[in-house]
Amino acid sequence: MSDALHRDIDRFLRHLATARRLSPHTTKNYGRDLREFAGLLAERDIDDWTQVDAQQVRTLIAALHRRGRGGKSLARMLSSLRSLYRWLLREGRVSDNPAQGISAPKSPRRLPRTLDPDGAAHLLDHQNGDKPADLRDAAIMELMYSCGLRLAEVLGLDLESIDFSDASVVVTGKGNRARQLPVGAPALEAVRRWLRRRPELLREP
Repeated sequence: MSDALHRDIDRFLRHLATARRLSPHTTKNYGRDLREFAGLLAERDIDDWTQVDAQQVRTLIAALHRRGRGGKSLARMLSSLRSLYRWLLREGRVSDNPAQGISAPKSPRRLPRTLDPDGAAHLLDHQNGDKPADLRDAAIMELMYSCGLRLAEVLGLDLESIDFSDASVVVTGKGNRARQLPVGAPALEAVRRWLRRRPELLREP
């Protein structure tokens, strides 16, 4: 990193700590991001903030993304860079903010991991307490596993939702759409065990 870029970053960090009274942790994060970006500029023989344009910012951010840097990390770096340039504008050091309006690449959304059958069986096997709350939790887990329910769908169930004679449950999902699902025998038995002990947890049986 060039001495000029380094001095400007140090002055900006002092401004953050004194004038804006940011926490040491936040100031440190700004410094880390800006010094990394300045290091990339130095690799391209750029030693003054006035030499940076929007295309160079996009190119450097894209280069970091290709190296595996996540979208959130790059968004934070761009935010730090925009803040630095706003300060440089107030100081009369630059005429524009090349980081303004540039968005970080989006990180791919990770799908939630699901339990394999062995993991689910292990979890259900450990729902073996005999207290009313234990039986309630076991019934919830068995229903979720048997019917493939989301937590919000389980929370929407009531006593009339389950038809023991038909071995089915009526579930209200997204968009208030109701659907009827089959329920396995282990789940029905877990619910029966819970219902027998349920009055012990009711404030007004």
